[in-house]
Amino acid sequence: MPIDPSTIRAHEWIGLRVKVLSASDPGICGVTGKVEDESRNMLTIRTDHRSLKVAKEKSSFLVQLPSNQSVAVEGETVRYRPEDRVKRGIGKW
Repeated sequence: MPIDPSTIRAHEWIGLRVKVLSASDPGICGVTGKVEDESRNMLTIRTDHRSLKVAKEKSSFLVQLPSNQSVAVEGETVRYRPEDRVKRGIGKW
């Protein structure tokens, strides 16, 4: 299944570029980088200078798709393990 705005919540994000639009820690708002790792509650984002862990809960992200299209996603909607989201597929969202 190709990654597009309607299926982004059912895909793994490792390797995609993201920007933190909002977070409970205002110091990480605006951080941009590539998703290095993903767990149930956290994204590890690799910036130019460091790796940063960002909680999915109470955060929102701008995700750049492989087609260079960007889509805003609320972290709460992807607060599952990546493999669980893939198994559920888009029909369950």
